[in-house]
Amino acid sequence: MPGISVVVATYNSQSKILPLMKSLFAQGVLPLEVIVVDNASSDQTLKLLQENYPQIKLIKNSFNAGFAKAYNRGIKESRGDFVLALNDDIELQEHFLKKICSAAENDEKIAAIQPKVLQNSGKLIDTIGIKLSLLRRFYNRGYGEPDNEKYNCPGFIFGVSAAAALYRKKSLESVRQDGEYFDEDFFCIAEDIDLSWRLQKKGWRSFYCPQAVCIHLGGVSRKRGRFTQYLSMRNRYFMLLKNESIWGVLRLPFVFLIYDLWRNLYMLLTSPGYFLKASFEVLVLAPKMLKKRLLSPG
Repeated sequence: MPGISVVVATYNSQSKILPLMKSLFAQGVLPLEVIVVDNASSDQTLKLLQENYPQIKLIKNSFNAGFAKAYNRGIKESRGDFVLALNDDIELQEHFLKKICSAAENDEKIAAIQPKVLQNSGKLIDTIGIKLSLLRRFYNRGYGEPDNEKYNCPGFIFGVSAAAALYRKKSLESVRQDGEYFDEDFFCIAEDIDLSWRLQKKGWRSFYCPQAVCIHLGGVSRKRGRFTQYLSMRNRYFMLLKNESIWGVLRLPFVFLIYDLWRNLYMLLTSPGYFLKASFEVLVLAPKMLKKRLLSPG
């Protein structure tokens, strides 16, 4: 098995971090290292980790720096040829590490491997990768559908969900910009889609490996609160500014009329403060996103 660095981002994770770590260290094979980056948890997360898993490398942020920054700190400290990114609410099933590594070794152009991620019940799909629609919407493939044989076919996909994903370190280095792998301006939500898109433009591929299975209890991106709506709206436009093709840019006005107009009007009526905040930040940061596009490696 190649050298794998496991990177976990935590924030007030006392109710879920021990099941994750137990499943990780029960794999039968050990990763090269386990790096946990904590976003200033105020609960017992750090105490539980230090008491039960003193062998891990623990990095402590002084404030909640967001999902993207936490992952970036862990990846920068990693020594493996591969990085397994895990949310704090993931539980790995038997032989997960061995199976996902086998898929990564089959093709040197594979940048990222998506395992089969099931919802808490273990019966419904949470994600089997990211899909890009004609309306430039991004979906978790298979979300909410019963797990069955139809989802047991491996294959290439648009991108992976960083709730649980194996990245080739060399591919991450090829798209790193200003010291960042995940774009830290996103904070959380869609930063993994942005990374997948950039990897694809660089010539890398993402692959779905159904043999590697894990359970996702559900994080912030699955919650439909106002803060999540704000991040989803703002980060959608960040992503399009950075990655959309010339042809895609030409059709964006039609996409806006069909999809965004009604979605934004709803958000304006139900969450005017967050709508104005998201709109302002898109306008202010648009030049920065376009600069990142122009200066993107390769």
